[in-house]
Amino acid sequence: MLYNLLKRLSVALLIILSATPLAGAVEVSDLEQTDIKVDSRDRALRNAALTEALKRVYVKNSGTVQVLQNEFIQTSVKSPRRYLSQFRYFDLDGQLMLRAIFDHGKVLETLRQAQSPIWGTQRPLTLVWLVSENDQQRQLIGDASESEDRALFKSSSVENAIPTTFPLLDLDDLMVVSESDVRGLFVDVVGKASHRYQTDFFSMATIESHPSGFRYQMDLYPYGSEGAYVAPLNHIEGVAKDKPEAVEALVLGLSRYYSQRYAIKESDQQNSMTISFANVSDMRKLVAIERYFSELSAVKSIQISQIQGTQVTFNVSLFGTEADLLNVLRLETRIGEWQGYSNTSGDQNNSQQGAPVDSASESPMFIWQNRG
Repeated sequence: MLYNLLKRLSVALLIILSATPLAGAVEVSDLEQTDIKVDSRDRALRNAALTEALKRVYVKNSGTVQVLQNEFIQTSVKSPRRYLSQFRYFDLDGQLMLRAIFDHGKVLETLRQAQSPIWGTQRPLTLVWLVSENDQQRQLIGDASESEDRALFKSSSVENAIPTTFPLLDLDDLMVVSESDVRGLFVDVVGKASHRYQTDFFSMATIESHPSGFRYQMDLYPYGSEGAYVAPLNHIEGVAKDKPEAVEALVLGLSRYYSQRYAIKESDQQNSMTISFANVSDMRKLVAIERYFSELSAVKSIQISQIQGTQVTFNVSLFGTEADLLNVLRLETRIGEWQGYSNTSGDQNNSQQGAPVDSASESPMFIWQNRG
């Protein structure tokens, strides 16, 4: 009875703490490089490693392994040195590694020529509630865990550029969530406990023994308020021969879903839109906004069309659609909605609201929140 009371009090506390804004997406780096295990510095092994490295870089920048089935991509990976900027060998815990760094511009141009979607650097952060079976015992895996499962998730998340984090599993967590809550997919319970982490999404996953190796599954949900969840956004399941393969399948499953949602495929039409920023009070903000948009994979070019007081309106030429760009902007922590304009647009697939609109120009209205 005391346990149930403490559990309810912990849930109430988490609801209060959840009133702060989302932490937002993570800006991933090193999309142009990857590390490959090699047995020696032999030329043939090096060439094979460079081919494998270029394949991985294509997957990181598109978000899906399906890109490797494209004939244009298959042809390009036969000549990895055409894209190579530099490579070097290094030792990692006694294992010889080759780090290959490719020309990112050439990689993106090849993906566009292959008509493949391109996923930019702003990527959603996923909280992973994982129950894993070890020595015939099931346990929740925390962020500080030294288990194989946590190490595999860290490695695969970095390799595939999919930001993930795990719960602390401190007293606050353990008073709310149990291993059976995750295995039973009690979304309301786990959703409440996830509020404190302020991630874009949370997932419940299991890895358990199976006659053929390990059975894995994961259900993905958006950050939201109590009672807002009906069905998972994405479901992943299968059987793998070992844990590394199981974890890789889970991470690639997340990547595939996010790529479908956020990666941008170049449109056959010449798309453009106007977008406005309020309270651009100094040149530093203006330069920061222009630099941000010029680095987005969704944007071909950006030009200032109007400056009125501290409000600046830009003309943006797009590779994809307006909806594609707005989806990207919703993940950017430095961009906030400008209060004072009505919200008339939104992404039905996104739990967050769309951008406010400038009633005079009908362009989305934002504010740049980075003071640096």
